[in-house]
Amino acid sequence: MNNLFFIHIPKTGGTILRRATGTKNFDMEPQGSTVHSITLSDVASRNQKAVFVLRDPIDCAISLYWEIRNAMWRSQDYRYQSSEYTTVRIDKKYPTPELFFSNSEKNNKWPLKYSYKQILGNLDDYKNFEDHVEFVIPFEKLEYGYDHLKKITNSDFQLDRQYQRSRYDYHSQSTIDETLTPKTIRYMMLCLEADYGLYHYIRHSRKMLR
Repeated sequence: MNNLFFIHIPKTGGTILRRATGTKNFDMEPQGSTVHSITLSDVASRNQKAVFVLRDPIDCAISLYWEIRNAMWRSQDYRYQSSEYTTVRIDKKYPTPELFFSNSEKNNKWPLKYSYKQILGNLDDYKNFEDHVEFVIPFEKLEYGYDHLKKITNSDFQLDRQYQRSRYDYHSQSTIDETLTPKTIRYMMLCLEADYGLYHYIRHSRKMLR
């Protein structure tokens, strides 16, 4: 067992790393496995050190919206017809994040349920396991963070640049959308209040890669 484990938090760029080719001297969920099943508590119980990417929670929710909206409307991805996503639907009357999230009470809030706390625990849980966090990669420094991971693990993995470019195209509107109204942003932040508490704590911690 390797000492480092990369935890793949939804919508933080982990799929690119999971698809990487070459030797990786650290553990992670293998491609084809049940995604997002390993928690920080699991890593601590194995006496390993965790690495993960941190991204703004609203940005994650919007990225998930665009991924599923585009995949469903274009029928490009089998996952949205299968078990994990059977309750995940975006009606065509919600063609933008603003229309969707401002009506998310009607949509069962599902994009706001894929949260940090599911994988990292609440703030108290995270503090208890923080010694098992090696470092955290800010999403805006993703490539720098993956280069750092290669260096400290003496790995030679190669990212799938074609896949990476296609994902950037696919999520061309995945950053925080300027069309969101302040009211909708406040509502989303309220739904994600626990995640934001954890996000800001980690963001200002010594574990954050600078």
